[in-house]
Amino acid sequence: MKHHSIAYLSKQYDKLYNEGQKILDAYNPCMANKAVCLEGERCCTRCRHLGINGCKIKCLICKLWLCPTARNINPKASKKLFALMDKAKSLDLLHFRATKEECLASIKRVYNE
Repeated sequence: MKHHSIAYLSKQYDKLYNEGQKILDAYNPCMANKAVCLEGERCCTRCRHLGINGCKIKCLICKLWLCPTARNINPKASKKLFALMDKAKSLDLLHFRATKEECLASIKRVYNE
């Protein structure tokens, strides 16, 4: 993995997160406007970061991931999100249900900064 500054990674995290949100807004692959998830139970149902009004954190992997049902129903959205996920993965920015701060702190520990 190429060594990037934490400031650079922070900006890339925000950029990828925002691009992911634009794709979700444009395609609505999870049909979030409906009360029930395509899979029956939302993928985030038991997440510690889930609040009454939805997610309480900025989590890149959650923003870019789609369940198999949503991927099959929305291949264009899936392809675009996977491209962003590949970029995020190359920067080691995909940390399962972690906040942006937790993700960057983990990378910082690896870099020993």
